[in-house]
Amino acid sequence: MSKRFDRNLEPERIIGVTGSTGELMFLMKWKRIDDSNMVPARIANEKCPQIVIKFYEERLIWPRPAHQGESSTKPDPE
Repeated sequence: MSKRFDRNLEPERIIGVTGSTGELMFLMKWKRIDDSNMVPARIANEKCPQIVIKFYEERLIWPRPAHQGESSTKPDPE
């Protein structure tokens, strides 16, 4: 478990993510300190799920549906 959670520090936001060690890890910024550290995603999911959700929501890109024919923004031909 992250020692920051053990010290009752409150996470501010997730700065980044990596899986280079074979385990998904979040780079976590903490409130009231200038430091950040790596936190296993499984711990962050349990301890601060709303911050994890916000991180993913900020990066989510919805694909636009493909339309057949002309775009509806063009005027109808007369």
